[in-house]
Amino acid sequence: MQPIDRWKRDLDQATTRRNSPASEARAIRELFAATFRHLPRDLLDALLEGLDEGLGSDRERTVARCATVGSILLMDYDGGVLMEDDWDSIREAFSDAGGEVDLDLLAYTMQLVLDKGRM
Repeated sequence: MQPIDRWKRDLDQATTRRNSPASEARAIRELFAATFRHLPRDLLDALLEGLDEGLGSDRERTVARCATVGSILLMDYDGGVLMEDDWDSIREAFSDAGGEVDLDLLAYTMQLVLDKGRM
């Protein structure tokens, strides 16, 4: 199983059978922390900003966003649709954590941001 497939399976399991947006958000945060433990916690927190509200207002879009952000962190972008403000948030999060992130991941992510016209 490829890492991207494992990521999506684990995300699906983390968001299945949850009773509330708060418990779902907690499970997603825990999954991000475990899967991407090599990344700075501040970066992960920035990427997951607004998670609770998103799950409460548009759960499907928010979970899809999490899947896509995870695919970027795995350097295997799944082509998922992100809004312009999502790309701006990713750019800002990586800019703030740039010195603490693997150079290959930083370059990969910033190239995606540039390709989306958000530089």
